[in-house]
Amino acid sequence: MQQHTGQHILSQAFIVTEDAETVAFHLGAQASTIDLTLLGKSRTDLDAAAIARAEAAANEIVDAALPVTAAFVSPEELAALPLRKPPKVTENIRVVQVRGFDWSACGGTHVAYTSHVQQIKIVAAERRGPELRVTFLCGRRARADYARLKALAQGLVARFTAAEDEILDLVDRRAAEADALRKDLALLEGEWAESKAAALYADAPVVGGKRVVVAALDTGADRVKKVAQALRSYPGVAVCLAARGERPQLVVTRSDDVALDAGAALRAAAAAGGGKGGGRPDWAQGGVPTNEALDLALAAARVALAEAMERT
Repeated sequence: MQQHTGQHILSQAFIVTEDAETVAFHLGAQASTIDLTLLGKSRTDLDAAAIARAEAAANEIVDAALPVTAAFVSPEELAALPLRKPPKVTENIRVVQVRGFDWSACGGTHVAYTSHVQQIKIVAAERRGPELRVTFLCGRRARADYARLKALAQGLVARFTAAEDEILDLVDRRAAEADALRKDLALLEGEWAESKAAALYADAPVVGGKRVVVAALDTGADRVKKVAQALRSYPGVAVCLAARGERPQLVVTRSDDVALDAGAALRAAAAAGGGKGGGRPDWAQGGVPTNEALDLALAAARVALAEAMERT
């Protein structure tokens, strides 16, 4: 009942404060929603301030403890009432009235006084085409949501050892620090990838005048790809790099001046280890099931790349 009466009050509050009409509503098990559109307009352009005004107006009605009554009315009585929306039926029309504020044709159950709603709290607003969907909580649900948010705030206070009203600024500072650290890390990872690529290139055997780099790295697949990208910028190089781990990954690539079908070489290497993969002539990726299978795949890749270099 709290949620339904709260919907009547909030819908009328949006009309009074913003000229925004409720075109649909849903009373959910956890939260309720109303869909709004501005009267006479194709879109609902309500900002946070407008939503706050409607919420405040609705709670003024709650605090006023106005009587909420329901009665069946005659056609003559109906014609004299300022209904928020016309009824969907033509007879046995029941009107729920929030005294002096809202009149709605409704067959649902309601509280006896608006104060029984206790509180109306809007917790979300999102555009849905030309309409604005507002999610709200009333009474017990609003109190439960406040308790949840309070517990969250207290958890953050304990985590950061800061006053509650300082938490937002502190989180903003920590987020800025994290962004700076991510940028520094990306720079360092790029430098590491370049350094690793240079070392692998220098130690690689020369086959047919080209260097063949085949190696497994004890790092993640993303870092392996960065090293492979750095290696392909060198002249005359064919590359097969792998990332060891629970799901070993393979990358085959080459510099632009090398005639190698990376996709075909990758498929052959992966198949030798019971895996699969593929890709473009200049870049291919795949995987094998175990690190033992990866050793077989790398051995096959070493042979495939060497044979390709000898043919060119």
